Amino acid sequence: MTSAVRRAFTLVELLVASAIMVILVLLVVKVANDTMSAYDRVVADLSAQTEARAVLDNLERDLNSAVIRPDGRCWMEIIAPGTTGAPAGYTTAAMRAPNIPADLQPILLFFASPPDRPRFQPDATSTRDASGNRINEIRGDVCAIAYRIGLRSPFDAPGDAVQQVYTVQRTVLDAQSTFTGALTGAVAISATVPPSTFWNGSRSVADYTKAVRENKTLFSTSANNGTGTNTDWTMDEANFCAQNVVALGLTLWCSSSESRVQDDAIYLNRPAYPNGLPPEALRPVLMYSNALASAGDPPLRSGTNATTGSGQAAAYGGFLPSTTVSTPITTPTSGTDRKERYLNRARIYSDRIFLDARTAPLPYTLRQVEVSVTVLTPQGSRELRGLQLATGSATFTESTTSQFRRIVLQQGRPYSRRIQVLGTGG
Repeated sequence: MTSAVRRAFTLVELLVASAIMVILVLLVVKVANDTMSAYDRVVADLSAQTEARAVLDNLERDLNSAVIRPDGRCWMEIIAPGTTGAPAGYTTAAMRAPNIPADLQPILLFFASPPDRPRFQPDATSTRDASGNRINEIRGDVCAIAYRIGLRSPFDAPGDAVQQVYTVQRTVLDAQSTFTGALTGAVAISATVPPSTFWNGSRSVADYTKAVRENKTLFSTSANNGTGTNTDWTMDEANFCAQNVVALGLTLWCSSSESRVQDDAIYLNRPAYPNGLPPEALRPVLMYSNALASAGDPPLRSGTNATTGSGQAAAYGGFLPSTTVSTPITTPTSGTDRKERYLNRARIYSDRIFLDARTAPLPYTLRQVEVSVTVLTPQGSRELRGLQLATGSATFTESTTSQFRRIVLQQGRPYSRRIQVLGTGG
């Protein structure tokens, strides 16, 4: 009688099977981890793209309908806030969002007919017609519009010094307030009165959250965007446009009947034209501030002048001038200096552009505006809030500026769009 043979797995077989199972599990985990990482990156990019689209779409609609009439008035103004050469009322640090260079947070003031402009009066004191019927409709279509970057705190009480989020604020004044103030009032824009004069003060605005018209301080020079109580109407919740925007660059593309020799080939990285620019060529006008070191917060560029810092252009998506510029950019001092850049502000008319520190205007007509924005991803926003909590302030010192620059470099997403200014035939 023979006994039954009993078979089983050997130790070697068990070890081999276990090794194969571990390898399969590790592969599955890696695939899942890569999938989740890719998903997080896509979500982050979509989130940043959504914020950038909110800014670019609104700017495109507004600039497409911009009003720049050939009547000698200054219809548009771009200001680098907190700089010495800015107009009166815009030179204080309170007008700036800290940590961002002044030329990357320009205040843009102009007039347009946006499709979402206020159409009806919010209060019961509106005017009446000859029959005594109340006229609720706001007549007219030209509205004063402002864009600016500021700091708001959606997590704590307004004005808290920490957990501040960089936002783009878009403010649209109704046509009635614009007509009675900016176009015909005591501070109406003219050849010598730019839009900044109208915006720098208290004006009647339609506050639809309270169903009444109120006098609001449009730009407050006593309140800081990062600390203290913010009283700016432009920083009101109703004017929120997009969040996590840490840079807004504007390049003006202009036409001119003047044919000139290109004298700024190195700065603009383009070849010189011995016989002058052709008539159809668009001339770029760029903002480039050299007053960053005295604005109350550490500049992101190295040094105390306008020399391009080593990490600045990369941190802001290459929107800054070329890093091959090795000497400070000098301020234009005479009418014969044709360099197409402005350091503190630009005033735009229908047929000329006045740049600061120049004795003569550029004979240019604005045709296009190239807008560049840098938006932080949600991860970058969380890192920034963590940095603010760690330092206890929204304004960083020199020791933490490099960390802010690292966040912008790693978590910032650049977007750009060239927009036609149709009101000038562009």
